[in-house]
Amino acid sequence: DMADAEKFSAVRQDVKESLYVVKSGLARVEGVIKNLLSFVRRDEEVFSRLDLHASLDQALGLLRYEGLEGVEVHRNYGEIGSVEAIPGQINQSFLNIFQNALHAMEGCQRKELLIATRVVGDAAVVSIRDTGVGIPEQNLEKLFDPFFTTKAVGKGTGLGLSLVYKM
Repeated sequence: DMADAEKFSAVRQDVKESLYVVKSGLARVEGVIKNLLSFVRRDEEVFSRLDLHASLDQALGLLRYEGLEGVEVHRNYGEIGSVEAIPGQINQSFLNIFQNALHAMEGCQRKELLIATRVVGDAAVVSIRDTGVGIPEQNLEKLFDPFFTTKAVGKGTGLGLSLVYKM
């Protein structure tokens, strides 16, 4: 009967669309997991060659679902090559700095993250700037103190930049 054929066709189309949504969701989850696995390597205490640009991009990739939407990211990557570093520590440092930048830009109209790399002498320099609210001058000397935070209770531990400084 024609009505049953139409119902079957509609159900079939719904199933096709649902499968597409599930498949694309799984692809996103797979991408996040791959990014996490390469980001949080098990060689954390071993110095090795590291591509800083890839590390920066991986940290940004992890934040894509944590508030990076609506933020214009400007990359001005210089010719720095790879560096000798402990990858897990560098990756965690970039992630902490980017998370702080995102928190600083909450509620701002213009949200921009500017990342630049360059070589100065025999050092690779990474500069990260955001269009957030800034840090009051009286807090600058406490910036790397463990547990110091300007965030509301429950919003931060005050350990992010302290850990970055120690690394």
